[in-house]
Amino acid sequence: MATVTLFLDESGYTGSDLINRDQPFFTLASTSISEPDARLLLTSCFGPRSQEVKFAKFARSAGGQAKIIEFLRALELRDDGAMIDGWNKGNLPRVYHLD
Repeated sequence: MATVTLFLDESGYTGSDLINRDQPFFTLASTSISEPDARLLLTSCFGPRSQEVKFAKFARSAGGQAKIIEFLRALELRDDGAMIDGWNKGNLPRVYHLD
């Protein structure tokens, strides 16, 4: 049986502070892209990197925003598993109540 490695990353986690006005959204991204393929994809979209690719750094400029869009489009073309989901944390108390 083949082993699948999942990579997960989150943004906007503020613990139990679900009404944090500075970070009202929580996002989770995951992928099952192999590490060599992921490195190739990141290098092709963001150039050679020795550090983690951080959204905040690239979102500040038009060129960086274009790289983010290029990366998301490249992910969209793949059929080996990538997902991004986001939630407005203001709705989570309702979800917990229904659960």
